[in-house]
Amino acid sequence: MLIKIIQKYSYFFAFAIGSFAFITSCQEDLPPNISEITKGDREQLGDEILIFVEDKSLDCKVIFENEYPFVYEYLQGIYDFATFFPREDLQSPDNNRWDKNREWRIVIINQDEVKAFCLPGGHFIISTGMLKKIKYEFELFFIMNFEIALMEEKYLLQSLVKINRNPQPILEVAYGKSTEDVNRESLGRSLAKITYDPSEYSIKKLDSIACTNICKHSTFSNLGLLKLLQNQIVADDIWLITRPTYPNREEYIRKFGNDQLKCSGKKWGKNGPRFFRDSIISRLP
Repeated sequence: MLIKIIQKYSYFFAFAIGSFAFITSCQEDLPPNISEITKGDREQLGDEILIFVEDKSLDCKVIFENEYPFVYEYLQGIYDFATFFPREDLQSPDNNRWDKNREWRIVIINQDEVKAFCLPGGHFIISTGMLKKIKYEFELFFIMNFEIALMEEKYLLQSLVKINRNPQPILEVAYGKSTEDVNRESLGRSLAKITYDPSEYSIKKLDSIACTNICKHSTFSNLGLLKLLQNQIVADDIWLITRPTYPNREEYIRKFGNDQLKCSGKKWGKNGPRFFRDSIISRLP
């Protein structure tokens, strides 16, 4: 899913490569037969799209791990922590679970556009523009959890199926049976056509899922989110940019965390408050 900040009080979280600003409400029915696409299929599909992204590394401006090993090691470690429980997938039926032994990879793209998103199956792509907008480690952790929730709720998959009008071509691409019209490249490029309209209901739902995952499972130290919400919020913080249909987002998250999850004691930062900018952002191109 993809994040693109156009401006405050405009579309505020868009999730795909390119320009994004429209998705159907969470309450709308999924496309016909989308249930045919299992988590195993989604893993295969995500792998195929990632092959396209890395094969087109010059076009996509991919920064590879051997170029920035410390940054990759850090980001992958945070993402592994954020995805540990989703990958365990204990609440799903035995015949439709994520493969917990499969890696959900981080990929960095050198673009000024502010974006971050999960491919189907869990791979996480983030731009240097997004990383440079983030001030603290916990913000990155929240964004990762938000994008994981969006991926697990099938928003990106739903849009890909709608573009192709049928899940069958997507299933064929996932298993290497591409056609001239539908293949890993066409699906990768179709991401640029996917836009989201983050309605109040959908974003609140995703915020609730992200907060629940963090409050139940986070054991970070040094910097807590709820304390930060009370004392240090800046109006243009990238992960809290709001809109008229969803005002005072920080108040909702703080109240949800305190009243429903009782997670005021949870800490959401693994390293000290200056580490992210001093040790990670300073290394980026």
